[in-house]
Amino acid sequence: MLKFKVNLGLYDPKKVKKISRDFSGGYLLLIRLSKAVKVKFGSVGTRLLEPGYYVYAGSAIGKAGWRLLRHIGPFRRRPHWHIDRLLNKRVAKVVAIGILPSMRRTECALSRMVSLMANYSLAGVGSTDCDCPSHLHYFKKRSDAVTAIKKAIEKVGGDH
Repeated sequence: MLKFKVNLGLYDPKKVKKISRDFSGGYLLLIRLSKAVKVKFGSVGTRLLEPGYYVYAGSAIGKAGWRLLRHIGPFRRRPHWHIDRLLNKRVAKVVAIGILPSMRRTECALSRMVSLMANYSLAGVGSTDCDCPSHLHYFKKRSDAVTAIKKAIEKVGGDH
């Protein structure tokens, strides 16, 4: 089992497969989209996503380990969350994960911080259960997305 702490580095999805199923906290998925693709995000509508890097903010209290495994699994998943609809596309791949252990819901704070550095955010995607404009943010360059993830985790902080 991996020990998770506030880490300004990113985790390799292959190593996160060993995560404790009881891990609680917020996470930021770094998703590489190798080419443009249309994605239907339920009631939010269909969007044409351009190639590049997307950062998705999520959290799960007590079940984040299972949720992360669901997100990074090589299988197609029955869409439950908006992010499932993107991750089911063959051109989308989770390439890194930022983790913030916490017993509080941190996804909105993480998402707000990431949005300040993003090229743009996809309105309504991933945020139907809160008042955030979005939980999915686009970056043209990987280095900018990585910087945004690290800064968001550092600024939001977790339960230490």
